[in-house]
Amino acid sequence: MVTTIVVNLHVDPMWLLAGKSTTKNEVRTQGDFSPATMNGNVSIEANAILKEKISSLEALLSEKERVIRIYEKMMEK
Repeated sequence: MVTTIVVNLHVDPMWLLAGKSTTKNEVRTQGDFSPATMNGNVSIEANAILKEKISSLEALLSEKERVIRIYEKMMEK
């Protein structure tokens, strides 16, 4: 009978038997919902952050290529 209550009502067995609760580190989500946000729509914010990081990395790469060209010209002389 206890097993039926625990399984069907999703009750913590420790709470039911001893009045104590166990820590559960489980989070289930569906779709694009994220428990880390209030509204659950992560994809728009994540895409904006990724685009900003990509543009920053592209700028760094361009600067690196420019410095390499300058160094190569200096070594030719």
